[in-house]
Amino acid sequence: MAFMGKVRKHSAQNALWSYAGVALGAFNALVLFPLAFPSTPEDMGLLRWILSASLLVGTFAHAGLPHTVVTYWSRTPEEQRPALLGFTWGMSLLSTVILLLFLFFYGEVGLKFWIEQPVNTSSLLVLSALTFFYVLFELLASMAQAQHNVVWPQVLKDFGRKAWILLSLCAYIVWELPLEKLLYLMAFGHGLLTLWLAVLMGYRSPVSFSLSWSGLPKKSLMVYGGFMVLTAGAQVVMGQMDLLLIGKQLDLSQVAFYSIAFQLGVVVAVPAKAMGYSLRPLIAEAWAKQDKKQLAEWVHRSTQTQWVATAFLFFLLWSLWPAINALLPPLYRQGPEVTLLIGLVQLIHVATGPSGLVLVSSHLFKWDFVTNAALILLTAILAWVWLPMHGLVGMGYALLVAALLYNGFKAYMTYRLLGIVPFTSQGKWLLFWAVVALAIQGILGWALTSTPPFLHSSVAVGMQSSWFVLCLLYTPLSLDFKTLIHQVVERWLTRKP
Repeated sequence: MAFMGKVRKHSAQNALWSYAGVALGAFNALVLFPLAFPSTPEDMGLLRWILSASLLVGTFAHAGLPHTVVTYWSRTPEEQRPALLGFTWGMSLLSTVILLLFLFFYGEVGLKFWIEQPVNTSSLLVLSALTFFYVLFELLASMAQAQHNVVWPQVLKDFGRKAWILLSLCAYIVWELPLEKLLYLMAFGHGLLTLWLAVLMGYRSPVSFSLSWSGLPKKSLMVYGGFMVLTAGAQVVMGQMDLLLIGKQLDLSQVAFYSIAFQLGVVVAVPAKAMGYSLRPLIAEAWAKQDKKQLAEWVHRSTQTQWVATAFLFFLLWSLWPAINALLPPLYRQGPEVTLLIGLVQLIHVATGPSGLVLVSSHLFKWDFVTNAALILLTAILAWVWLPMHGLVGMGYALLVAALLYNGFKAYMTYRLLGIVPFTSQGKWLLFWAVVALAIQGILGWALTSTPPFLHSSVAVGMQSSWFVLCLLYTPLSLDFKTLIHQVVERWLTRKP
């Protein structure tokens, strides 16, 4: 199979729905959330805090076993796959039930520690329900991903959840619901999306489960899953722990302000996320065959493609910031520093391409566990110290330092495994384009300081887009990215199915 064949198809579909989800998320963050909570950002902060806490708790609740399914599926004989699913589902749900029981008895004490303002029982119930639905969803998605059915789980995750938030906020605004009912609506929607995925799996990828686990390497499965709790969950931890720390060190209104900045900042990572989701089962298969040549090619080409797309979106986000900020209600307006720091963190993560996926699928996955454990601890310590000193910008600094160390280690371990670095000779063209784009942004920021924000953004977007197209046409910036754009345009013009 040629590189970017199945990956390109799935990545394009995932990216399309991811961008639809990003558009909904941006609309929710910039319009509906401020409209729903115009004078009470602390209520918005509580809602975002609970959503983030459920993702963080759920990452530990499933014991990493959904990731185990994806990695071990191709390594397990077909006749033993029902036992693999039975074991991973059983252990993951058992781990979740134990954690939810812990939340039932001690969760209120934890909420009082992390949230300074009073909270009621409904917050804990919604947190528990969201955690349970998150685990079920990840187990279902892992089965689909292992069988290369990667589109629908991502559609429901990236688009479906944002769409339900939009509907819930509209109901909250129109019918003037109490905050408690809005929280219950959020939990109900996540359960509905999980049920939807289960029905789709039943039609598209029917599987069977077995409770006879005698032939399975149960210890290896549990050890791998345990390491994946921190390894594969690092992105979730990095994406959600910040809100918890801000709620503790600052207040819930700052959680609301930060969630807007974060929603805008992570938009740049959509292309890499879409491609990475499609690459993971293929990388697991390549390791099962010990095809290191194919792995090296995937690392090189996908890194360059992901980085070009992410960097371009980063410069567009920077260009659009004056207009975006002008659209926010006065209470929610802030400087661009936090948003750009978060975008820069995503750019650093993409700079090592799929090296993390290569590492977690190899025999050196324990090293990635050590790195992620250190990453989480370092981020928590830096944020704990810098948040009171620098406010929300302190969280951006903490994420930036941790991302540099974390991705530096991933690049080093990939070099040990495959003897390669993420970028090839095309790296000089990537650097040339990025340096000039950075200079354009700096010059325009100085020259257009006193101009209206929408004019400022229009000129900056035009300049950055023109420079990008010139480099894409006349330099070997990214051949795969150029091919992908050509195929998308050709399909759109010819209306091919």
